[in-house]
Amino acid sequence: MAYYAALVSLKLTIKRLSKSPKVSFLSLRQKILEFAYKEVSSLQQVLQRLEQKLLKNSTREEVIALTGQIRDAACELEDSLEFHVSDQFFSQSESLGGGCPVMLSPDTEEIKQRINYIKEMVENLEKTIQELRNPLPEEDSVTSPSIHFGGEESKMVGFSYPFDDIKFLLAQNYRNQKLKVFSIYGMAGIGKSKVAKEIYKDQLDFKHFECCAWLSKGPEHQLKKVLLHDKLHKEGDEILVEELYTSLSRRKYLIVVDDIWSKQDWDKLRSSLPENNNGSRVCLTTRLEEVAKYAATFCCRFKMQFLDKEKSWDLLQQKVFGEECYCPFQLEKAGRKIAQKCEGLPLTIVTVANILSKSVKTPEYWDKVAEKKNSVFDDAYEQMSKVLFSSYKYLTQHLKAAFLYTGVFPPSSEIRASKLIRLWIAEGFLDQFTWMEGVYYKFLRNLVSSNVVLIAQKGSYNKIKTWKLNSAFRYLCVREARKEKFFHVLETYPNSFNESVEIHQRFCILNNILLGMEEVHNLMKSITTARSLLCTGPEHHYPVPLFTDLKLLRVLDALTIRFYKFPGQVLKLIHLRYLALTYSGNVPTSISKLWNLQFLIVR
Repeated sequence: MAYYAALVSLKLTIKRLSKSPKVSFLSLRQKILEFAYKEVSSLQQVLQRLEQKLLKNSTREEVIALTGQIRDAACELEDSLEFHVSDQFFSQSESLGGGCPVMLSPDTEEIKQRINYIKEMVENLEKTIQELRNPLPEEDSVTSPSIHFGGEESKMVGFSYPFDDIKFLLAQNYRNQKLKVFSIYGMAGIGKSKVAKEIYKDQLDFKHFECCAWLSKGPEHQLKKVLLHDKLHKEGDEILVEELYTSLSRRKYLIVVDDIWSKQDWDKLRSSLPENNNGSRVCLTTRLEEVAKYAATFCCRFKMQFLDKEKSWDLLQQKVFGEECYCPFQLEKAGRKIAQKCEGLPLTIVTVANILSKSVKTPEYWDKVAEKKNSVFDDAYEQMSKVLFSSYKYLTQHLKAAFLYTGVFPPSSEIRASKLIRLWIAEGFLDQFTWMEGVYYKFLRNLVSSNVVLIAQKGSYNKIKTWKLNSAFRYLCVREARKEKFFHVLETYPNSFNESVEIHQRFCILNNILLGMEEVHNLMKSITTARSLLCTGPEHHYPVPLFTDLKLLRVLDALTIRFYKFPGQVLKLIHLRYLALTYSGNVPTSISKLWNLQFLIVR
């Protein structure tokens, strides 16, 4: 993902330089920029064409190595161009008048060589992908895991909706006996498969249907076999998908399809189902709202809801102590807090409960779990990542970057949509040169539709006002962003500062006190290619140094730090596109020197 975002950022930087009235080039150098822009645009199209094949081979060492080289090479060329702009701007600013453009003379040979190197790496990637015809054998088990809620006979907690509604509708005899489709959709781990299994088991008495069939799809599985139950085969009989149409003809049937990932998958399956006009039904589950809406009409779509506090506690108790046992009184207060920290996601509750059931059951230990002062929640999130990862992996290239970036905000925080969108624009890794925020709201809506981001509040005209990220998904964001060198979270010293911290370009600081530590300050000053610094921790009422030696900084979000004097050093950061700080005085008119600035937020 980061390789694609890096290529997009490079392309937009080249375009921004070539269009800016603040800089000028000699004819030859203008042409080399035009050459670079066309080449990078062409390479981006190649990566888009390879997207599906890259998905299937994303865990291959060869693919990881080549995409990493593409990312690094694109970043290095962009760094080189912007360092040159900074150097020339300050060397010429005194001799040139304020209205005169800065004359740039980037090394044309260096640009050619770097572009050709990126082109060579993309060609090698394309060649490698063609040679790796089949994904790794274990890939399916990673990308399409099952969601486990314990034993098959365990009591279903908190899923009366949509179970009762669908059960009622399945029993109805409609005047129109055409095949009716019900869709259950929602976030990974919210219980869609559990409800679908209970619906299927409930109908195996064959009171309403002559036969029932169960299919599990997943994002990469090929539909080959179907489990068919009828009065003659109560234990189930596996048949080939090709035999499904014949087996269901002239029979009233119920098909349950678990984990559909695309409209194309649904169309292919739908063509295998006979229209018997006898009240047959299909029930499908999906993470994707667009698939749910495509397959089923409005009255037959059911969005899974998060569990409330009481149901969360009931499920946690059941999974830790068993259905017939209750939580000891001395653990209940901490237990309820733990259940609440699971944020209503059944998979989180079950995974945490599984860890707790194998751990010591003392108030001291449970208090630490409730306050997230030990590794229980992180261990649970790591286990859950095997289930959640597909929701990230199968996003489109540009949505992957947009989604990962949501992880820069503190856990359990509610963020204004406008702030996220402005940061996306300033970062420049989404393939949109326009500054119109409306274009970017579509990206956010797509993330919501994919059920990886949640709407917290809606504003006028049903527009997203604020959003939030489930903690399990935030853990996935931070983990993948670190792995992809997309951003790095700094929370404690020295734990957050490992030997690889200098390879990152974006930094999220969750503890603003770190900025006042000499060791941290010296380390951050040495990361000269840093592009973003987001201070998203609790408010800090004392000014701290802001690493204004970082020449390439384009995002500086210091809104949680109070300044009693305007930090004049930021006026040297000519690549700044987003500046946010807390300052009660007047902003100096010299702020106009920041000719790339798109967003200035002073509170």
